Amino acid sequence: MREKITECFANIGFIVDPAINFELSEYLEDSVSFIGLIVELENEFNIEIPDEYLTPDSMKTFEDVCNMVETLLKTS
Repeated sequence: MREKITECFANIGFIVDPAINFELSEYLEDSVSFIGLIVELENEFNIEIPDEYLTPDSMKTFEDVCNMVETLLKTS
């Protein structure tokens, strides 16, 4: 799953290392990048990301994104 999430970052123009739990703010400098990532994740995993996950506190790190996708896949 981490590899697929890494591919989602690559699709919006960011090469990331899935072994490092980086801060999303290091890559996603604006709301357009953030929305691009959300769309990529929703398409790649066939999920819909609820609004409660779309806050700065919910998705601070790469690990947060991985945990969110894993949780949403379990509930779908």
